[in-house]
Amino acid sequence: SFAWVRECSRVLKPGWIAALTTRHRDFFPYLASLRGAPDRPDFARGVACAFVDTDAALATYDRGDFCFDAKGGGGTGLTPTYGEAAIPQAYAERVYSEFFRTVHFVSPQYGQHLDQAVIVLQK
Repeated sequence: SFAWVRECSRVLKPGWIAALTTRHRDFFPYLASLRGAPDRPDFARGVACAFVDTDAALATYDRGDFCFDAKGGGGTGLTPTYGEAAIPQAYAERVYSEFFRTVHFVSPQYGQHLDQAVIVLQK
């Protein structure tokens, strides 16, 4: 469902900007490294369960398709509530362009200061 996209488009005035964050491509290999770490922190125990098939996740992302796994999403107590998503730039441009003009897509290397991609959309 694109209910949230439609709603953001409805409430934003023309020219206004929305920014959203998402996981990016480097997140998948990072998860694989967490699964092998015996002393990972609590947040990593939950998130390490997501996208177990790293190659399949990378292929989906590289095709420009939305990537979602209901597993993961923070600490072990949050796992059933959240999930993990990674939105490639190609997907954002293809799908969100019906509602917004994509202004900018920032995707830093994982583990740097900003560990999520930022998609900036303008109404």
